[in-house]
Amino acid sequence: MNYKCKDVIYNVSTTIWVIGHFIDQISNALYSFEQKTKLRNVPLADFFCDKVEVNYFLWKVIQMFRIIRFYSLFFLNFSLWLALVFLLYAEPVKAQNAPGFGEDVNEDVNIDFFNPGIVPVFPDNQLPLVNIDPVVFYLDKKFATDYESYLDIPKGERINLEKAREILVKIEKAAGVKPGIIYASFIPVELDVSSSKKEQIIKRNQFELVLITAKGKPIRKTIHTASQQEIYDVAKEFYKAVEKPGDNSYEAPAQKLYQWMVKPLEDKLKEREINNLLFITDEKLRSIPLAALHDGKQFLVEKYSIGFTPSLSLTKTEYKDVKKSHILAMGASEFENNRPLPAVKKEISAISQIWNTESYLNEDFTLTKLKSSKKQFGIIHLATHGNFGKSPEDSFIEFKNKKLNLNQFGDLKFNEPTVELLVLSACQTSSGNREAELGFGGLAVKTGAKTALASLWNVDDYATFGLMSEFYHQLKEAPIKSEALQKAQIAMLKGEIWQENGKLYTARNRNVISMEVVQPKSQPLSPKLPKFTHPYYWAAFTMIGNPW
Repeated sequence: MNYKCKDVIYNVSTTIWVIGHFIDQISNALYSFEQKTKLRNVPLADFFCDKVEVNYFLWKVIQMFRIIRFYSLFFLNFSLWLALVFLLYAEPVKAQNAPGFGEDVNEDVNIDFFNPGIVPVFPDNQLPLVNIDPVVFYLDKKFATDYESYLDIPKGERINLEKAREILVKIEKAAGVKPGIIYASFIPVELDVSSSKKEQIIKRNQFELVLITAKGKPIRKTIHTASQQEIYDVAKEFYKAVEKPGDNSYEAPAQKLYQWMVKPLEDKLKEREINNLLFITDEKLRSIPLAALHDGKQFLVEKYSIGFTPSLSLTKTEYKDVKKSHILAMGASEFENNRPLPAVKKEISAISQIWNTESYLNEDFTLTKLKSSKKQFGIIHLATHGNFGKSPEDSFIEFKNKKLNLNQFGDLKFNEPTVELLVLSACQTSSGNREAELGFGGLAVKTGAKTALASLWNVDDYATFGLMSEFYHQLKEAPIKSEALQKAQIAMLKGEIWQENGKLYTARNRNVISMEVVQPKSQPLSPKLPKFTHPYYWAAFTMIGNPW
């Protein structure tokens, strides 16, 4: 019996039962009143004349309800029979979603009553627009609340589906790109696997994707091929594997994550000609190098420009062309308690050759200098250490004379006026740690910048220099910031940027730059890998906040 037929039976039986129960209660009340007043046994002559007709009427009403009560008992029995039919012919399992998700019905859910440990199968489903709106609101609010609590920032205006689509329409018109937003989250559900012998409820978190585009209905997919723990384990394996240059062990987890996070939406992405993806993900998926997800033939970055944001509610979504922005570039090569960054001077020099840049190095790289100079610049480039650890105190940006921890990021006031892009070229993030992910993902939000570009791990100095040089060249031409990063990363993975004999060769031989620096022994570049094709060298760099 299909669900539509069962729903009809169930609704009819429930309605009959409610009506019958209501009538039964009224008739019981009237019968009790009749017994107390002894209406039937009191002669009419004993009543005052003005009350005779009233009492006779009440007696007639009671008689009528007595008849109705008799038939209501029949209705009650009939409704119980219908409910029994419903229970006998219903499927053994029905998913019951969390509040706000009740309209999503998964059909053909299978489970073995004799082996309830088997994970049930949830088919993919596409929900109509009216059903998915509360889902978008719920997810964005959930993620925004996580960051607001950790970063200690004021609550922002919440985003619903209508507002999200308005944002995408504006970006599409202003920048000429086709953006799509992907929410990747774990949703709590309860599975009733009770049998005639045993009542049992299984609680689990199922992985779901929601795709929003400027045009076309939003898509919601339930991923049933992996448990929450399996996805966590693969994400952790992927992060660790991709940090090993020369080792291709990252390929298997990269392909698995692609199958779970992108593949279910691939047809719609192609159909709608989407070329830019903004990911909003659940915890333990916020620090994976999304650019290096792999479909078996290509990296994700070869097909889409990519961004990550903690929540749409916390993102400054206005579009502004940054091609005419001026750059404030600052950094240091030596640090008292941290590893040296020998390529910083060359990195900032290369940026100065591409853009109108004001720069400060080493002893001039101070927090005071940054605060006094920032108002003139739309882009701020900090070639220094950034760390995102297990607490706000362990998360910091390092200046020459001090460390600025996460709780003090707000003092930078990059929203007065708005800094369009903040670049941190040498960051490190603790993989899979919730607090570290919140610090990394909240970098733009906490500092007040519209967008931040930062790395997930400490990248080889030559590679960082090469990628940053190409990124700023592309930023002069690309319509959006994430596309500039995409093109720089593609140039790296295709071997168009490489080092040889102390020289760095950039994309299409545009520049040959002498590298008069010594690579630290802690980060030796393998002589077998003169090119930076491995994702270790380019996938760490992540566009956070507004990718447009």
